[in-house]
Amino acid sequence: MWGRFKARPRPVPGNHDYMTALAQPYYDYFGAQAGPAGRGYYSYDLGGWHLVALNSNVVYDAAAGADVVLVAHDHLYERFAPQDPDGKPDVTRGIRQFTAGTGGSDLYAMVNRK
Repeated sequence: MWGRFKARPRPVPGNHDYMTALAQPYYDYFGAQAGPAGRGYYSYDLGGWHLVALNSNVVYDAAAGADVVLVAHDHLYERFAPQDPDGKPDVTRGIRQFTAGTGGSDLYAMVNRK
C-alpha cells in the first residue's frame, strides 16, 4: 500500500493490527522499520529531536521527560495545552498532546469541547 514511500514512515502498531495474531502481518510488512517485533517500542533521533514510538497495546509505566506527545489511536484530531498527569493545566511542567488519528478508519463525529 505504501509503495515507493514505504521507507519514509516510522510506524507503530495499534489495536487494528492486533486483529491478527500478535500483529504479525504488520511486522512482516514493515520489518525492521517498525522496531523489534514484540518489544512494543523503539526510539530514534531526527535533527535535534529524540522520538520514542510506543505501541498502544503494550502496558508501560509513565513516559517521563517528554515535551510533546503525539498519539493516533482515537479516530479524530484534537490538541491539549500542557497539563499535569491529572489533566490539569500546567504550563511550567506539563506535556502538550496532539491526537492525529485521521487514518485507517472513519473519523468520530465532531464534538466541540471547551
